[in-house]
Amino acid sequence: TLSGADLAAAAQTAFGFASDEPKQLMLEGGLPGLSQDGLNAAMDLMQVFQVGVLNQLQNIINDPTNNDTVQARVDTINDTRCLRVLPDVDILWPAAFAAVNISPPPAPAQRENACKAITGSKKV
Repeated sequence: TLSGADLAAAAQTAFGFASDEPKQLMLEGGLPGLSQDGLNAAMDLMQVFQVGVLNQLQNIINDPTNNDTVQARVDTINDTRCLRVLPDVDILWPAAFAAVNISPPPAPAQRENACKAITGSKKV
């Protein structure tokens, strides 16, 4: 288990990679011929990603020694990822493939072990 400076560094690395996601979403969401379901998934991702992932990573970077805060932020990231991001990706990627006439569509997004413990439904 990471803590302190090591945790902040890992969160900073994750933040760097995750910061590219909104750019990718804008590209995919702007594809000509993207279905309405694909557009809806892209819009939902754009709404939840900043608050549910990027802001939470920044909070961990800002206060990596507060175990309660870190755990709450990780829980929020996992909830967002498992209940919103991955289901939306499962809609967006096939829609994007179809919009540019690529087949077969991609397999569903991989679920981490953390998703197995999360119960609930996609928030609308």
